[in-house]
Amino acid sequence: MKKAHVVAVALLLGLAAVFGLLAATKTARITGAGQTPASAAAIAARTKKLDRTELALRRALRDRPPALPAAAPAAPQRVVVRRPAPLIVVTHHRGGEHETEHEAESGHADD
Repeated sequence: MKKAHVVAVALLLGLAAVFGLLAATKTARITGAGQTPASAAAIAARTKKLDRTELALRRALRDRPPALPAAAPAAPQRVVVRRPAPLIVVTHHRGGEHETEHEAESGHADD
């Protein structure tokens, strides 16, 4: 590879790494600026909602239907494949290429 190509690829990879790091920092909010603590009322409302969801899940687990009875093991099925007979079509053309070769070798035509 030419030296110019190597430098161009290295610059592009470096630039992509910088932008990726900036995007990850912004997404994860590692900077710490602008974070406000949650209020006690918001935390209490969220806890109440989670408690209701947990209660619904426990009720669903308790009220689930009984297990199905074990089924008898099924006998394996045997598959028989029957292919159709091959369809062979032979078309004879009078005066074809092979017919003239045989006549020339034997010296006389077939009766």
